[in-house]
Amino acid sequence: MGQRIDLHTLLRSLGVGDKVYYQPPEGFKLSFPCIVYNLSDKPTRYANDRPYGWTNFYELTYISRTPDDDILDKIGMLVGSKFDRMFIVDNLYHYVYTLFY
Repeated sequence: MGQRIDLHTLLRSLGVGDKVYYQPPEGFKLSFPCIVYNLSDKPTRYANDRPYGWTNFYELTYISRTPDDDILDKIGMLVGSKFDRMFIVDNLYHYVYTLFY
C-alpha cells in the first residue's frame, strides 16, 4: 500500500493539490481540474513456475474544463507514463494515461 500512497503524493505535487482521487465511488462529486486513477493491471513475472515479482499498472485520467493544460506535459514526463487516449464528455476534457509505478 505504501507504493500507492507514494504515487498519490507524486500526483498531488503535479499541480492539482488535493484533487487527486483513487478509485472514487460511484456518484462521488469531483472538483475540476482533477486526476482520477485506479489500478488497471498487475502482471506477474514467474520463474520456475513461481511468482517472483509484479508491476502495478494504473489508469490515470486528467479531467479539465480546458483543452490545453501544462499538467499534461508533467504527466507525460513521469517515468512509466504513456498517453492512451482523449475524449470529451459534458464539455470536460478527459486525458487518459497508462502509468506503471
